[in-house]
Amino acid sequence: MLLVAGIVSSFSHCVLSTIPLVVGYVGGYAGKDKKLAFKYSLFFCIGLVITFTVFGALSAILGRLMTGTGKWWYIVLGIIMLIAGLQGMSKFMPC
Repeated sequence: MLLVAGIVSSFSHCVLSTIPLVVGYVGGYAGKDKKLAFKYSLFFCIGLVITFTVFGALSAILGRLMTGTGKWWYIVLGIIMLIAGLQGMSKFMPC
């Protein structure tokens, strides 16, 4: 089930918008050399896997550390998220 959720979430606008960039980068630097293009693509994929694995592990560790905290911590995090969300919305609001 988690595999399906991960695949579905990879079709978000953030990921799909990077495809032309990656294709352009690989095509621009590899030229017509298919082995070099494969190597660039492989290293890009390995970099993504390592990045998401490290972030996932750090999130799990942070979640484990926060399990024993009191309710005040959740209130602080909620306020931070609310402020960040309002700041992000401010660019869509007319001045």
